[in-house]
Amino acid sequence: MRVLPVVDAHGTVSDRQIVTSTLALLGVSVLPTAIGLSGTAYFATACVLGLGLLGIGLAHASMPSLASARRVLLATLLYLPLLLAVLAFDRP
Repeated sequence: MRVLPVVDAHGTVSDRQIVTSTLALLGVSVLPTAIGLSGTAYFATACVLGLGLLGIGLAHASMPSLASARRVLLATLLYLPLLLAVLAFDRP
């Protein structure tokens, strides 16, 4: 089984996948508010966290480095627990 960095030595496919996945995640993360499962605090948090993650992903895609890859990893590790915590406490 091959992973993206083995197939794509320069990492352009990986960088593109980071950005497109983050855009999709941003769109999906606001759905609980759209269907009435959460309130405005969750919506604001989802937007801020999603745009922050997108910014970190775009920064990595424009200038890839080991440090920026670590920032992407750290941001993704923080994103979901923070978002789910706000979802648990913000009821409409």
